[in-house]
Amino acid sequence: MVASQQDTDFGKESYRLEPVDQAPYYGAIVGGRLLATLDGLRVNTKMQVLNEQGKVIEGLYAAGNCSGGFFWGAYSDHVPGLTASHALTFGRLAGQYAVE
Repeated sequence: MVASQQDTDFGKESYRLEPVDQAPYYGAIVGGRLLATLDGLRVNTKMQVLNEQGKVIEGLYAAGNCSGGFFWGAYSDHVPGLTASHALTFGRLAGQYAVE
């Protein structure tokens, strides 16, 4: 279906079709998750937690639902797995920045 650029099973848009043809491959079990928080700890672009004055709290990182502001004003409640992908993506970033 990717080669023909037409998803005849589920009707996914052709621009979203990407081949999975090069290793390494990774897998994760991600079930439907709809709950999220609309606020939480304030973080900067390096996932470092900020204090009330907007200054970095050294050594403290946050990701997932505990890092605030991600869904503020734009929370989509019809996308299963939305908060799981947020936690996975920003958790990985927080880990990378923490080891720096």
